Amino acid sequence: MKNMKPHFLHFPPTLALLVCFLPTAWSQQTTASGTTAPDEEVFQMQALDVTSSRDVGYISQNAESATRMNVPIADVPQSILVFNQEFLQDIMAESIEDVAMYDPTVNAYSDNDDFTMRGIGGNARLRSGANYFNGFEQIPGLGSQTLVNTERVEMLKGPNAVLYGTGAFGGTINRVSKKPTSRKFTRVTAGLDSEGYYSVAVDDNSPVVPRKYAYRINAMWGDGETWYGMQRNSVVFAPGISWNITPRTILMVEYTFQKQKQPANWEFPVWGGDILNIVTRIDPSDVGIRHRVNPRRYLAEPGDFRNVYRNIFYADFRHEFSRNLIFRAMANAESRKIESKETLIESWIVTMTEDDAWVRRYFRQNDSDCLNYRLRGELIAQFPTFGLGHKMVSGLGWDKGRWDYLQLRSLNSDQTANPEMGLYPFPSISMLTGERRRTIPEVNFQAQPFTDYTQDMDSLSAYASDLITLVPDRLILQAGLRYITFKQTRDYATSPEDNYTITEDKFTHSVGLVWHLTKNRAWTLYANHCFTYKPNSQVDDDGEESDPLDSMTADQNEIGLKYVYKDKFSALLSYYDINQKNTPESYIEYAVNPDGSNISRTRWGLIKGLRSRGAEMNFQWNASEELSLFGGYGYNHCVNEDTGARHYYAPMHSFSAFGRYGIRRGALKGLSFNLGFIWRSSTVLQYQASTALADRPMWSVPSYQSINAGVSYGFRTSRKVRWSVAFKLSNATDHLNFYNTYNTRASLQAPRTWTLSLVSSF
Repeated sequence: MKNMKPHFLHFPPTLALLVCFLPTAWSQQTTASGTTAPDEEVFQMQALDVTSSRDVGYISQNAESATRMNVPIADVPQSILVFNQEFLQDIMAESIEDVAMYDPTVNAYSDNDDFTMRGIGGNARLRSGANYFNGFEQIPGLGSQTLVNTERVEMLKGPNAVLYGTGAFGGTINRVSKKPTSRKFTRVTAGLDSEGYYSVAVDDNSPVVPRKYAYRINAMWGDGETWYGMQRNSVVFAPGISWNITPRTILMVEYTFQKQKQPANWEFPVWGGDILNIVTRIDPSDVGIRHRVNPRRYLAEPGDFRNVYRNIFYADFRHEFSRNLIFRAMANAESRKIESKETLIESWIVTMTEDDAWVRRYFRQNDSDCLNYRLRGELIAQFPTFGLGHKMVSGLGWDKGRWDYLQLRSLNSDQTANPEMGLYPFPSISMLTGERRRTIPEVNFQAQPFTDYTQDMDSLSAYASDLITLVPDRLILQAGLRYITFKQTRDYATSPEDNYTITEDKFTHSVGLVWHLTKNRAWTLYANHCFTYKPNSQVDDDGEESDPLDSMTADQNEIGLKYVYKDKFSALLSYYDINQKNTPESYIEYAVNPDGSNISRTRWGLIKGLRSRGAEMNFQWNASEELSLFGGYGYNHCVNEDTGARHYYAPMHSFSAFGRYGIRRGALKGLSFNLGFIWRSSTVLQYQASTALADRPMWSVPSYQSINAGVSYGFRTSRKVRWSVAFKLSNATDHLNFYNTYNTRASLQAPRTWTLSLVSSF
């Protein structure tokens, strides 16, 4: 494979700065109390940064992701949902999925941070845009990105292309990192779950020179097993420094290293449209024998694995010319390396006997090496013109990426299994075992290159977004425009005739209006219109020439009503209509060779598009000093405009809720209870067409349901040292929750599990 080298030392400037500052930092003695205090000063500029120290309970009244400024959510003509640090700690979040599913417009369809939002998404080409880190898109792929160094997660609904480039159609998930603060504190968390996975996390912050230099280090180490008995481990090291160069100049530098070793792909076959049963028969006219299938079992080799390495460098330089004019320069470099070896089932090839069913397997090795560089320079300005007030962000952006990808696959993996089992090409395994895990004899597969290509991407953009105050405290207009040039080249080592280059330039825009219906800004009506696009990274090969597919585009119209009552209650009700065009779909084309043999190949085409319409309602309520509540409901109807059928992985009805009750007085002071409930209605699965034998009945994906309960107790052993013991029960009803579902195969989320943690803050 080309250029398959780890990128662990791609960021020498960061490492040099850390070498200079960390020895001094570690020599400081910790004296401050636990987590960030409400009055804590943070290395920041008031016009730009939002911190959880200003939040009350689960209510966050400001967000920075929507405008890249510190702006009240009520002033933004968009649906925004913020999960702050208090919420992340209460749910004991380990992955973005743990957090995102509490947004009723989101549905997860894998454990690799793949989501639909507002019905849009559903596969790698239509992903919802999902993961951004400090405003920069991160490389999608295997594994979930860490929350160890995440302060808050901000969910921006609908297209956000003006500020986020060729952004998502359904929405954007932006993680905001933990920044160094001016106070000294340390937080240590030790965890253990019911499957024997144990972890230790540290969040250590200290000013090296008060009001001048500060560092913050977040780190985590974990090792153990998954719920299906396979080995997994994780390492995260995320240091950051802040330097107040002058009273008006700040530099922040952060680095994140993340290593995940996780089990290989695991799925079970679905035959005859029945996910929990299989009927064996020799002849289609036979009644056959009905067998109960246990889907919670592992059908790959015990030694299979997926190793994912990530390195993320982030720098943020700011200079305040005045309180009304700030220059900001940001840099982001990210590398991701994947090493994968796995033995998968041929889910569409099943051999039946009178009383058993056998499925074939094949070997796959996936290796990829990605490296992205991103730069952004912005001016943030506040100024008046003709009696109008402006809060404007304008800037230039540059993105460059390279992706080397190699897949090896066992030979003859597409051969049909012999029904007599006399010429079975590979060893087989029974599908009918009730065991959760079964030891399978190791098999040596002969492999050959299946896919081998290099992809390069370059993009330049210029953008501006303005919040214009038409009537002070009553009427605000938002308008934004972005111009993007994009070039993508793909070079195939195994089939040079498939090489192609895509060059495009596009405008995206957004416009919105905010009307505060009351003088106290409690009631707010808003509306917006957004347009965005995303290049299609596929070509249509008709056997004679390859033509790049037209870009995906999307329009969204949204109207909503917001209500905020101080720091006690906030609610939002909105209606949206998203029209996505030029949606790519793959299909199998069959032909007959001159010698009479059958051939098939995968081709790409465009459907008319997806139409997603729906409504959402969410609320956050500090009902009392002891009780905090959060919840929401979403209705979505997303259809394929060619067929009129519902889009896959997009539930029509969704509900999420979470509540916490903490005892603050008396003998039980420090005891807290919480309860979360996540529900998604039945969804349509994605059709898998790999061979002529894949034409199996579709089945309805059952509804998703997860009840998560927790209890914690906090106490002090001294004035400066606080302790907390927490217990969390996930999927308390042991519900079978399916995701990554096809007509031929499916996988499940975890069954009932518990997690115990001990936290010390000092």
